[in-house]
Amino acid sequence: MKRAARTAAIALAVMLLAAQARGEPGETRDPISISADRLETDDAAGVVQFLGSVVARQGGLTLTCDRMKVFYAPPGEGEASSSPLGGGGREIDRVEGFGRVRMVDGDRLAVGDHALYLAKSTPRRLILTGGARVWQGRDSLTGHRITYFLDERRSVAEGASRERVRTVVHDGGAETK
Repeated sequence: MKRAARTAAIALAVMLLAAQARGEPGETRDPISISADRLETDDAAGVVQFLGSVVARQGGLTLTCDRMKVFYAPPGEGEASSSPLGGGGREIDRVEGFGRVRMVDGDRLAVGDHALYLAKSTPRRLILTGGARVWQGRDSLTGHRITYFLDERRSVAEGASRERVRTVVHDGGAETK
């Protein structure tokens, strides 16, 4: 179970590519590329929405979903939102992916109906819901809701009513259920 929880943590961290997670000073990050059928911005609300076949990439990480919303923190005093993408240099508060969410990083894969990255919460966390399932190689973790606490490097998988958490870990060819 420990290995499956670690697998969930690694795979779910892929969502950071869409959220431009804060890094250490001087840290270099690959640029984030997001493509979609349509883009809508609402400067007043601090929201950017990508609609239709959304594909976000940063380095070797890829996130796909039907719709993605990026929510910016309210501007500080004297700040204005001048960016054509609605952020105006403001920090990201949260990012949500909707519909057929799929995150891939090498042999790691996570899927669900909804993904939520809470950039400004303490501790920061990433939540995958709606048939959430994570794989690393042949190992898998399934639950209604999988939460990964980014700063603490721990995860929690939860079932729903009448639905239990399930993990499959392959160890030397043996399957555990």
